[in-house]
Amino acid sequence: MQDLILHHYDVSPFAQKIRSIFGYCGLAWGSVLSPPMPPRPNLDPLAGGYRKIPVLQRGADIFCDTRIITAELALLTGKPELDRNQCSVEIQGFVDTVDVSVFFASAGSAEPLKALGAMVLRFGPIATLRFIKDRVAMARGAKIPMPTGAKAQKILKPHYGELEERLSSQAFLFGEQPTIADFSAYHVAWLAMLTGAKPIQKNATHTRDWYQRITAFGDGEREELKPQQAFQAAKDHEPRALPKNSDNSGQIGNAVRIAPTDYARDAVQGTLVADTKERWILRRDTEDFGALHVHFPKQGFAVSEA
Repeated sequence: MQDLILHHYDVSPFAQKIRSIFGYCGLAWGSVLSPPMPPRPNLDPLAGGYRKIPVLQRGADIFCDTRIITAELALLTGKPELDRNQCSVEIQGFVDTVDVSVFFASAGSAEPLKALGAMVLRFGPIATLRFIKDRVAMARGAKIPMPTGAKAQKILKPHYGELEERLSSQAFLFGEQPTIADFSAYHVAWLAMLTGAKPIQKNATHTRDWYQRITAFGDGEREELKPQQAFQAAKDHEPRALPKNSDNSGQIGNAVRIAPTDYARDAVQGTLVADTKERWILRRDTEDFGALHVHFPKQGFAVSEA
């Protein structure tokens, strides 16, 4: 069975970011398909109720949020350009803007009927209604507004204009090799196309060629797994050794809760066992799997006493 297990669903844009990186890196990975909304019986026992998709699993280590997943893949493959925190300040700023404001503008600009049709086609009518109800509830608790109409276009038009300008003289957004910036921009355009939009104008030839280059990477070598296989992988492994210098807060050993600060802000509870410059690690002691270590990035998350 594969060392890398991705808990995801096929139409998740953030999961597509990771799948495209798998393709670029030529990685083999195990796929455990999750429902598009909670409850997620394949994932909840491992991640402790973490709400977002995707989640990466390596044995008894669980990685939540694409920031920490891409950092893990950068370390695994020796490609630091895939880790936002190892990139230039310019790339970091670009990624932060695309993953939040551009992403939400793209989601908010989707044509309702086309988006609804795409969801019904993939989920079926009943699951689509549940999905819409779930996302409406999630949006109510979000700290980030979703712009629509003209407000969304004020964000999207400059963004795609910047892509075309950057790509007019180079193969990828920040040079001749892709970085995390390319995969962030790609997954936003991928989402727009999935919902029936045409975000890349016909005359934006450089951007269209770039999109095809990323698409051509594929999704790596995918092996479908059953949830029980992922559970067994967690049960058969111990969490890996903790990073050095992992007590920067004086909270090690405390019972804490960690949650996103933007949207889908469901918290995961456990014992804080590592606090580094860029991540927190929670230990969850479970009856079914033993000890699990759940990794979170510090950016976009907050820790509080349990």
